[in-house]
Amino acid sequence: MTQDIRLLSGLFAFFSRHRWVLFACTLLVVAGAAFVSGQIELSENIASLLPDDRSEAAESFALLNRMPFSRKIVIQLTAGPGTETARLLAAGRELARNLQPPYFSRVITGPETGIGLDFFTWTLNALPNLITETDLSRIDAHLTPQGIHARLKTVKQRLLAPTGIMEEALLRSDPFDLAPFGFEKFTSMNPFQGVRIVQNQFLSQDEKKAIVLADTPIEGTDFKEGKRLIEHLEHLFTSHVPGDITVDFISVHRYTVANAEVMKADVWRVIGISTALILLLFLIFLPHWRAGFVLLIPITSLVVASGAVSLFFSEVSAVTLGFGAVILGISVDFGLHVYFALSSGYQDPGHSLDRLFRPILFSALTTIFAFGVLLFSKLPGQRQLAVFAIMGLFYALGVSLVVLPHLIKPLAHKSGRSNQWLQAPAPVWGKGIIGVWLCALILGIFGIRYLQFNGDLGALNRVSGDVLKAEEEIQKTWGDFRSKAMILCKGSTLETVLTQNDRVFSLMEQEGYIKNPVSLAPVLPSKVRQEINRKRWQDYWKNGNGARRLVFLKTEAATLGFSPEAFKPFYDRLDREVEPITAETLSAKGFSPMLELLLNRDENGFSATTLVPDTPKVMAGFSRIRKILPETRLVSQGRFREIISGAIKGDFKSFLISASVGVFLIAGFFFRRAKRLLLASIPVVTGTVVMAGSMTGLGLTFNLSNIIASILVIGLSIDYGIFMVYRLDRGFRHQTEEAVLVSGLTTISGFAALAVARHPALSSIGLTVVLGIGAAIPSALWVIPVLYRIIIKEKHHAPA
Repeated sequence: MTQDIRLLSGLFAFFSRHRWVLFACTLLVVAGAAFVSGQIELSENIASLLPDDRSEAAESFALLNRMPFSRKIVIQLTAGPGTETARLLAAGRELARNLQPPYFSRVITGPETGIGLDFFTWTLNALPNLITETDLSRIDAHLTPQGIHARLKTVKQRLLAPTGIMEEALLRSDPFDLAPFGFEKFTSMNPFQGVRIVQNQFLSQDEKKAIVLADTPIEGTDFKEGKRLIEHLEHLFTSHVPGDITVDFISVHRYTVANAEVMKADVWRVIGISTALILLLFLIFLPHWRAGFVLLIPITSLVVASGAVSLFFSEVSAVTLGFGAVILGISVDFGLHVYFALSSGYQDPGHSLDRLFRPILFSALTTIFAFGVLLFSKLPGQRQLAVFAIMGLFYALGVSLVVLPHLIKPLAHKSGRSNQWLQAPAPVWGKGIIGVWLCALILGIFGIRYLQFNGDLGALNRVSGDVLKAEEEIQKTWGDFRSKAMILCKGSTLETVLTQNDRVFSLMEQEGYIKNPVSLAPVLPSKVRQEINRKRWQDYWKNGNGARRLVFLKTEAATLGFSPEAFKPFYDRLDREVEPITAETLSAKGFSPMLELLLNRDENGFSATTLVPDTPKVMAGFSRIRKILPETRLVSQGRFREIISGAIKGDFKSFLISASVGVFLIAGFFFRRAKRLLLASIPVVTGTVVMAGSMTGLGLTFNLSNIIASILVIGLSIDYGIFMVYRLDRGFRHQTEEAVLVSGLTTISGFAALAVARHPALSSIGLTVVLGIGAAIPSALWVIPVLYRIIIKEKHHAPA
């Protein structure tokens, strides 16, 4: 049997003569931590739950934040009954004028210029650059002799009408009615469904709703500035929008603020519930007033952990502080074992502390190691949580072993009858207990096969019904433009990017699985593609079917009484040299708002964006495009969910293996005997298997938040095994079983408080660990003693 380390008895004797120094130093540490923790900058940024390395997940999240609508605020104005369209348009213009810096950098209410004669003429001039081979085939089918005859009759009727003088220039420039083939190209830049343009403003088809797009420099994940932005926006709605017009808006900021406010409220709610549950447990199991000193350990641990984490991180995630409820439940464990040992009065306090030192130390090390695994996580929030827990547990360990013994006095001995049910089961019950335990393991193993991993960030959000309703209403009118996938072409030069963009668009047309993608390719082809289009256009009118159509036009026009010069503007345009279309050309024509959505420039070069539906069919089709164009990227919420799900699955395996190996090495060093290590691991195996199996049965999945549950169950469950096997080996008189039970219940109380949190990121951790620890405790109390008798085959030591 390993000899006790006689360290704590010496410290106990020394501080027995200097208690006030010890108490003063402890209070000084707590007061300093309280002061530092008061300076914490609380962050509700969901980025803390995402990788911050150079992984595919981190890169995808960065690209998602660059999507066209990631920093745009979409505002919808809805006309009330009897409100005229003119009043709605005026309200939109008035609101747009007041969306000024520093909160707003650019506001879009519609095209910057109107669609008049100038745009009509420019479109006709641009046709040679835009008309593809497919378009030319459609034009050729359009220009039948019957079609040309009917068109010329229509032109004559419109010229003779009272408004003919106003339409003369248009009709003479386009006798074949080719302009619609150009106009349809520009619909490819429109991300909204069913939009109408009235007085250069976007309106819904029924002209009852107007839309305003506002750019903001504020990050979508910035809670503080986002909240100020929303408050400012709501003030503008009140002061600048008439009462008969209602306003809704959606933005990433609104989700961030709604999500963060729930999380902040949960932090204090969870800590309050956890404290109340622990108090209740103390009243039931530790009714003596001196037990209150044990309760001070988790409370002060929370303060010290908060102060420590603020020294390492400039901003602290609200999820980390929400984990304070768990620290309350875990950090009390060491103090409970000390309390039960010293209050029994069976031995000298110093001798009792020496006997407790090894199991408490190694139990603490296993738990701390389990949290230490998270220090190597790719998620900053998990690294924060690791520092928070480790510092709190180190403090709790030191205070429990050094300070608490000076506050505990021996109590009257208990007969033990009240807790007979906690004692080792009689042999007659042993087989039944083992049978129930094996059934639980078999069911858990069966359930593990169907365990799911969920990378959907939406599952970790909690937003109000108002936000969801606004999203639904805007989607119903304008389409689901905010959730489209993004095909990204990147390059060092604009021409390189546009060439890639052309090929992506052509491949999508060939595949045929994407209808009406939002793309620049139809209106801003590469220079090479435009030159090819121009040559084909010229060849059609000079040498192809177009030449014959021109002959028929002259003959038919003369027959209908048109003068030989009637369509001279059209013929002159066919002979004229055409300049290529550039981004600057489109901006000058009023398309800069849409151009900015789909074309970007940064320090690394240019990027062109194509928006497509975020569906499995599209993702499957893009995988074929990627083989041809490996430099392109697909950025979508669906793809991001797949990446995160894969990362969670990988982290689950690596965390599980790392934590298991480290914890079992520490426990193995403690016992140095395989059989005893095997017995001590029973709560770990039971808790992990039952947790994973129960999650499947309850329809729960592992996500970015509760992935750490497996580590916690391993680190905490091994403690119960260590104490129970050590108690059976050494035959302690003090109530080890009761200490294990109460420490387990306090841990469960912390996680149960998380489980009832409204925020999914907190509740998922709590519920998952409660399932594991809830199975680990009974296996430690009842299964270990039964198997100890079978495996060790030694008579228990007489109580010491």
